[in-house]
Amino acid sequence: DATITTTDIDNGSSDACSSVTLALNMTDFTCAHLGVNTVILTVTDANGNASTCTSDVTIEDVTPPTAVECFSTVDVILDANGMGSVPTSVFNPTDNCSATPDIVVTFDTNPNFDCSHVGITQIAIARMTDESGNDNTCFIFVDVKDEAAPNALCVATFTAQLDANGDATITTTDIDDGSSDACGSVTLALDMTDFTCAHLGVNTVILTVTDADGNTSTCTSDVTIEDVTPPTSAECLSTIDVILDANGMGSVPTSVFNPTDNCSATPDIVVTFDTNSDFDCSHIGTPQAVIGRMTDESGNDNTCPIIVNVKDEAAPTASCVATFTAQIDVNGDATISTADIDDGSSDNCGTPSLALDITDFTCDDLGVNTVVLTVTDASGNFSTCTSDVTVEDPGANCTILTRVVSDINTPEAKVIVEHPVDTMKVTISSVTVRPNPFMEVVSVDYQVMKGTKVQIDVFNVNGKYVESLFDDTQRAGKYTTQWTPQSNIAAGLYYIVIRTATGERKIIPVQRAID
Repeated sequence: DATITTTDIDNGSSDACSSVTLALNMTDFTCAHLGVNTVILTVTDANGNASTCTSDVTIEDVTPPTAVECFSTVDVILDANGMGSVPTSVFNPTDNCSATPDIVVTFDTNPNFDCSHVGITQIAIARMTDESGNDNTCFIFVDVKDEAAPNALCVATFTAQLDANGDATITTTDIDDGSSDACGSVTLALDMTDFTCAHLGVNTVILTVTDADGNTSTCTSDVTIEDVTPPTSAECLSTIDVILDANGMGSVPTSVFNPTDNCSATPDIVVTFDTNSDFDCSHIGTPQAVIGRMTDESGNDNTCPIIVNVKDEAAPTASCVATFTAQIDVNGDATISTADIDDGSSDNCGTPSLALDITDFTCDDLGVNTVVLTVTDASGNFSTCTSDVTVEDPGANCTILTRVVSDINTPEAKVIVEHPVDTMKVTISSVTVRPNPFMEVVSVDYQVMKGTKVQIDVFNVNGKYVESLFDDTQRAGKYTTQWTPQSNIAAGLYYIVIRTATGERKIIPVQRAID
């Protein structure tokens, strides 16, 4: 606004008769009147006579623009190229005449900034000029900020292989494909770096890229986890036993390999054979080489050789006739053989050997005697059966005199069986062995009925002499003799034979076992 008075325009107006009054047609001006404006001064005397004159009034604007933003702080956000500028609009200047859009804003200082200015307060000086040419400066503080996300780049795919423990690890280097930021270096981080068998196959991982100002962006990559480790077995190169069944057949069970794997559980590992795994009696005694092939769920396979000892531990089938009759000869003796008692004993792996615990009988054995047939196969397995052997004396070769002696001092009656001197041979009785089977030592308990020379020897299953246990004269009484086999004596069936000077013989089968 601008205001003038008559004093500003009057230049000495007068009247001959009286004083005059002055009046202007325009006293108030605005920005709309900038420039020259013609005003009319009316001079009136006391009698009402009036005259006028004009004057050119120039209205000028001498007030510079202002801005409330001066000395304030503004943010300049850098773009994706790391560049940013102070916009002139930030000043929003006002003026007494010029509208804001008509005020020209320029800079007395550099208004452009880059990443080097981030974090350091900058000063920008703007110059605001209105339409009348009035100008003014405006200082502002500038905080340069980087809010542009970095450029995250990932490889499309990556493959990692599990180790023997079922683990795999990747790094950001494996996934990053040149991620960058306009304002310098970036830090990289993965949402997943460690993998196990549970991650077999394709896994989507996220790479997070962070710049120095905390701006982030992400990308993804498909990581394929593979298992390339084949199964193993602690049983490889070991020796196992395959026990033949009652039919003389046996196989290596796949469970013997007990394979382990970095990923597959033992029940999920398939075991097959590259060699024969079925055996029969012909393989006994000859170590067999068997190669197993172990395949895990990922298709990795490995071979495992083992040594197989084929063994027959099935006892033979012992079969005896129910009864057999033997007759005393003129010497008071009777003899039977295994052929008399055997009723078709058999074994899964061939013909077994046969042995009787009693083959020789005397007059003392008249009547029914239970004999034991021991059937032993080539592997030392044995079984037994019994048969009732009736010893008869149809030729009255045994003279038996029985007398009953009564003792009035005791209620018992004693029966004494006497034989002629040439047939009275019973001098050994109550023979037992313990334990049977045995491992280290076997004891033979027996009773000498009357003094005689006693010889105790050990024979193997083939009748070959092994060693002597006793050879001397013994008085009537109870005795015990022990057999402690040498370390080179193999497990199997043996016979302890007790013989006396009278020709009596007792054969006791014993089985030696080795742990």
